[in-house]
Amino acid sequence: MSSSTKKASILYLDDEQGNLDIFRISFKREYNVFIASEPEEAFAILENNPIDVVITDQQMPTMKGTEFLQKTLEKYPDLIRIILTGYADVSVVVDAINKCGIYKYITKPYERDDLKMTIDKALETLRVKRENIWLLENLEKNLQELEQKYYQQLQETREYARRLEKQKAEIANINKKNRLSIHYASKIQQALLPKADKIKRFFSDFLEIDVPRDVVSGDFYWFAQTSENEAFLAVVDCTGHGVPGAFMSIIGHNELNKFIKERAYREPREILETIHQDLSKNLFADDTPDGMDAALCRFEKIDEENYKIAFSGAKRPLFVIQDNFLIEIAGSRKSIGGLQIYAEGKYEQHTLSLKKGDQVYLFSDGWADVANEAREKFGLKRLKELILRTHTFSAEEQKIAMMQELAEFKQDTPPRDDILLVSVRL
Repeated sequence: MSSSTKKASILYLDDEQGNLDIFRISFKREYNVFIASEPEEAFAILENNPIDVVITDQQMPTMKGTEFLQKTLEKYPDLIRIILTGYADVSVVVDAINKCGIYKYITKPYERDDLKMTIDKALETLRVKRENIWLLENLEKNLQELEQKYYQQLQETREYARRLEKQKAEIANINKKNRLSIHYASKIQQALLPKADKIKRFFSDFLEIDVPRDVVSGDFYWFAQTSENEAFLAVVDCTGHGVPGAFMSIIGHNELNKFIKERAYREPREILETIHQDLSKNLFADDTPDGMDAALCRFEKIDEENYKIAFSGAKRPLFVIQDNFLIEIAGSRKSIGGLQIYAEGKYEQHTLSLKKGDQVYLFSDGWADVANEAREKFGLKRLKELILRTHTFSAEEQKIAMMQELAEFKQDTPPRDDILLVSVRL
């Protein structure tokens, strides 16, 4: 079998030299490209070179592309055959499919990327076909040896299967109990989250996108309206995800409730520092990395049209949309609890004057860290552009648009972390 790193060889037949030159220049880096302007020249190339794919123009003066491909069938049955033509002639298509073993029929002018995709798919088809041939050739050789091993191991396998089935049933029962416990934990965690209608009593609209990596999450958001004209909103990203992250999120909930609702702390930077000291003293040892990142805002309604917000972030930023511009306010480099470089630093606090209709976005790092198959991250820049394109939508419409773009970006790549984003419109 040929090496998977070896370049595939492509033969392109066309009576126009300009088309040949364009094809060769376009694809010479990806493939070994052979070109021919006459069928006889193409036959000579086939005779002397291991060609994988042959692409031919249909309309040529000495021989039609379908005729050429038909003549290659007997001697080169494994060739992938593709026709390029500027004439959408259905009868030619049917003739090519029935007589020439054609893989694809493409009209000209073609798009370079589309043709490359077709060639790559054709090569994958050829690779699988050749692997199957190789497997069949070696199957008979290995069959006798496998048969002997089968009889020798039959009794052992039956006994092993019996034990395995028993273990499988035991594991299934344990997994069922675990799943029920985790789903119940998810319900408890969801119950801790503030209700949207409660948040909308203070703000004109509310957006929430919460996508746990597992059933339960280490990210959460928190809200409290402390008076008719004052409210707090936080997004917290706890160390870890799944069950450990979920336990940390409950601790985070309790800390915010304790210092904002019960003890009436009002300055975000003081709240973050107090939580940091409390957790560092009572929960986190000096040698553990566990901790939290957080973005915390206090909203003060001055009148029906004007608001003032105070923001402090523990390694999490704040995005504000004002007059169709996005303003980014960075959080402090200090996290909450755990091992960190800036543990002795101070949390900075920022005060902003906003108006009715302005929007505030808080989010965990999971969104920007989403990666696609090429290991490219979604990133903050792409997130900013997405917010600017969709911020005028209603919360539900924006949620759908943002989730669609995220899904299109990551495709089937599994998430690395929990994803959380909340936004309020004043």
